[in-house]
Amino acid sequence: MSQRGLIYSFVAKGTVVLAEYTAFSGNFSTIAVQCLQKLPSNSTKHTYSCDGHTFNFLVDSSFGMSYDLYAMFTVHLFCWIYIVYVVLVFLFCGLAVFLVVAHESVGRGIPFAFLERLKDDFKRIYGARIGIEGPHPLADEDDDDDLFGDTFGQELRNTWNIA
Repeated sequence: MSQRGLIYSFVAKGTVVLAEYTAFSGNFSTIAVQCLQKLPSNSTKHTYSCDGHTFNFLVDSSFGMSYDLYAMFTVHLFCWIYIVYVVLVFLFCGLAVFLVVAHESVGRGIPFAFLERLKDDFKRIYGARIGIEGPHPLADEDDDDDLFGDTFGQELRNTWNIA
């Protein structure tokens, strides 16, 4: 069992998992993605329980909204087609979802404290480079087998170790 009972974690943009980390084997990623696809749209924090584990989600809806996009949105305020387009793109692509799987005995406080720290660290390091369009900066163009590269993996492991 890991320190404080944290088992598996990922960061997703919408329903696409950008990076994940675990030191354990199991079907955590499969169950987590199934839960991710069923998250309520009006919730910023949500927990599912399954087989003695909690799947704790923290959703950040401001993730993909850049200042440039915000400026374009306000300039075209009366162009309804554009507004609908921007809102739809933002709703489906601008959500950052942070997950941690924990042993049920841990409760919810520790997992959500970990998720807040993970969110803050991730946004500080990568937030300005992950926009609504284009590839995310975690993609490693030189190595298809290691899509997310070493930088994010190391940061996630560092965050994991202090949780």
